Amino acid sequence: MSYGKNILSTVLGSPRKKKKKKREFDAEGSGYDYDTAKREGMKPRDGHWGSVSQSGMILKGAGHKTFHKTVEAEKRRGNKIERRGKRYFSIGPASIRSSVHR
Repeated sequence: MSYGKNILSTVLGSPRKKKKKKREFDAEGSGYDYDTAKREGMKPRDGHWGSVSQSGMILKGAGHKTFHKTVEAEKRRGNKIERRGKRYFSIGPASIRSSVHR
């Protein structure tokens, strides 16, 4: 006699799925920080997620294939990309001037 999966799982119990640990975003990696983007209320526009959050945090890793485009766009805006702690930020001219005079 053959026992089906339902009977075995009833007798043995259902195997528990392991929860995947969320990996911390790697600012030097090639990924995109969707968690922070969502937490800051961002959504894709025309299928594209923004590169910089409202707080100025860069959401692409430095190894992302279009990271250089983010750097170029921020430079055109007069901003500078700086690493602060574990993350990169786009710093506007006013912030750059105030940090120079400190």
